[in-house]
Amino acid sequence: MKLTKDCEKAIRNLARCRAVYHQDLNPVEEQTLLLNTMQEIQLLLMELGIDWHDYEENCHELME
Repeated sequence: MKLTKDCEKAIRNLARCRAVYHQDLNPVEEQTLLLNTMQEIQLLLMELGIDWHDYEENCHELME
């Protein structure tokens, strides 16, 4: 499977998000990180041809 540029970008951004999870964050930073991570996951799924709407309910539960 060949990765598109957008897919590679999403993977790199997810790696950056993951690196931040091990730091001490305030609640606002935590929420921002979670939102950014979820957005990158959605973009990656879209690039892979997976309809993330099938998992939308689970995503909202994670964000609460």
